[in-house]
Amino acid sequence: EEPGAQARLAAGGWDAVVLQGQSVEPLWQPMVFGAYADRFAALARRVGARPVWFATWARRAGDSVYTQGWSGGTPAAMTRALEGGYAGAAERGGGALARGGEAWRRAGEARPTVALHSADGSHPSEAGTYLTACVLYGVIAGAEAPEGTEGALGVSAEDARALRAVAEELRREAR
Repeated sequence: EEPGAQARLAAGGWDAVVLQGQSVEPLWQPMVFGAYADRFAALARRVGARPVWFATWARRAGDSVYTQGWSGGTPAAMTRALEGGYAGAAERGGGALARGGEAWRRAGEARPTVALHSADGSHPSEAGTYLTACVLYGVIAGAEAPEGTEGALGVSAEDARALRAVAEELRREAR
């Protein structure tokens, strides 16, 4: 309902507009999420921008959110459900799906020693931020995230290569 985002979109000049609800909103408030997703997709398309739906990641295992029935009960179930909410928005509103949660799930399997969550178990660490940026870059630019970009976040070159590989795998699957 706040006019700031709507006014910025209406000003135009956008190629792509990344759309993301509150981290668990597609599960906790699916009707609210869907209504606003549809409104913002329409606004983005009206100004000639491509909506990019950023599917968020699950909370860390053991988080109290998993006691809520809407959470899915596990990180894997939450990841699937979150992605389903964003995929539905992308189907209705057009645009591309940036599979952030799936990237986190795969990176956790491929590189379990890399902490993607910050200490609160919800927000991203530097490595989680890097992986997320690689996913978004791949979807928006349609290319693999460039090498040598990890230094600013303090992600090791070895971990950065592994995280970029996960993002690139998802980008190639989307083609």
